[in-house]
Amino acid sequence: LSHACNFLILCILYIKTGKMQSKEENIGLSSFYRERFDSFLNNLSLAKQIKEEDIHKLRVDIKYIRSLLLLIEEFDLDTDAGSKLLKQLNCIFNSACKLRALQVSKSLLLNSNVDIPSEIMLVLDGRMNVSVEKFGAKWSEFEILKFKKGVASLCSSLNQVNISELKIKTDSIIH
Repeated sequence: LSHACNFLILCILYIKTGKMQSKEENIGLSSFYRERFDSFLNNLSLAKQIKEEDIHKLRVDIKYIRSLLLLIEEFDLDTDAGSKLLKQLNCIFNSACKLRALQVSKSLLLNSNVDIPSEIMLVLDGRMNVSVEKFGAKWSEFEILKFKKGVASLCSSLNQVNISELKIKTDSIIH
């Protein structure tokens, strides 16, 4: 949660500090969001390998995007693309969270100076295998084309955002 909160604050400060001042720079806002979405798609493809670092990066990207989507709600855009993207992300996020928790638990146990009974490791490995299967299923079900279409729709709407009004809204969020 702290990554996401910090990222949301950075987004707000980016807007508030006046780095976007003209209508032409609205494209910068859209590009900023698109970079986060592209990073997510890249890490989603890597996460299929189920490596700990890849699952971690995927979760961090989703947290960033969730923060961005919450900020978008403040824009009062005439689109529901943000909520649709959030719904699509939540399925894979929840599965990745469960898998990552088990990965961290196993890593902590293996790196401790305690003898771990084999029964405990068997149970953990069994749960990990189930979690890997569930994550793999969610990964396979994730509709990348639908996601990209939603991103395109959202980015198009972001190009309509009035930066002056956005600065006022960010002031109200901060204060």
